[in-house]
Amino acid sequence: MSEIVFKKTTIQKRAIKDVLSSPATHCMLYGGSRSGKTFIAIYSLIVRASKYKSRHVVLRLNFNHCKTSIWLDTLPKVLEIAFPNLPVEWNKTDLLSGIIKLKDLSVLRKKFLIG
Repeated sequence: MSEIVFKKTTIQKRAIKDVLSSPATHCMLYGGSRSGKTFIAIYSLIVRASKYKSRHVVLRLNFNHCKTSIWLDTLPKVLEIAFPNLPVEWNKTDLLSGIIKLKDLSVLRKKFLIG
């Protein structure tokens, strides 16, 4: 079976360089649905979290949106496609706390604002 190779688009490369790697406190990516905004944002977060011991949070307005779009869809895809060899301690049983640990260093949490 062939291995999936992750290759960033030109726009995703620009988003990482100009927006996500900047010293800005708040960033917003623009694009249509299914354009890869969430994928590249989660990708950048995993890169940062795997380099330094740190804590990160991914927010969505509603629990259901956070669970289905991030925790059960985008995050597993990013880890599988872009970081297939990254050791991850994944707690899928407690969807409310939603915690993963990377290489005994960083912690990534998902949170929602409205239940």
